[in-house]
Amino acid sequence: MAEPANLKDATVDQLVCIIAFRQSRANALQREAAQAQRIADRARKELKRRRRALGKAGTV
Repeated sequence: MAEPANLKDATVDQLVCIIAFRQSRANALQREAAQAQRIADRARKELKRRRRALGKAGTV
């Protein structure tokens, strides 16, 4: 269903569909952001581990 150019012209059914679609999209974006955050956290943890390993390898 196409969105009307002006929400004031939308029918109740169109508004319900718009809300449902936008909410679904917002939820998907939230899940994607959470996944990206977990990946970034793991990358930071791995970088920290490697830096620590390099520091220990350099000391005798």
